[in-house]
Amino acid sequence: MLNWGLSQRDNSQPEVKIPSFKLKDVEGVTFDLNRRSSKPIIIHFMAVNCGGSFSTINDNQLRELVKVKSALGDEVELVTVTLTTCTTTDLLELKRSYNVTWTFGNDYDDEKLDILESFKKHSLTDGSLIIGTSLNNLKEVIREVVKAETLIDKLRTLMG
Repeated sequence: MLNWGLSQRDNSQPEVKIPSFKLKDVEGVTFDLNRRSSKPIIIHFMAVNCGGSFSTINDNQLRELVKVKSALGDEVELVTVTLTTCTTTDLLELKRSYNVTWTFGNDYDDEKLDILESFKKHSLTDGSLIIGTSLNNLKEVIREVVKAETLIDKLRTLMG
């Protein structure tokens, strides 16, 4: 008798890998997806306008991610990939004002949108979150505001 259960389908379908990237944090430290720790990861994508303004979804996502980091601490890895092409935007000030304690950098700091381009097939929108496993397998793309409790539950499931 064939087993058509979830585990059967999961085993027959290859995991989708998170595209590899490096990101220089606004404080100068470089994050490398391929050299990171073995923890679940959330990657947050946000556009920042000239002067530092950004959408409401990102205000909400940052506030919820601060709660996630506070609850899970070093059990999870967080990365915010911003996109701003304006030199008048102070990302360091933005990072500090939200009490962001994780990697927070600009994809355009090298005048290329290489990170965003590598995620193109995932149809990201402003404020999107990528949830991945400790092995950099992509588990979920979220394109809406999500509460910290929901993210914590998803991450704890990945942690086992």
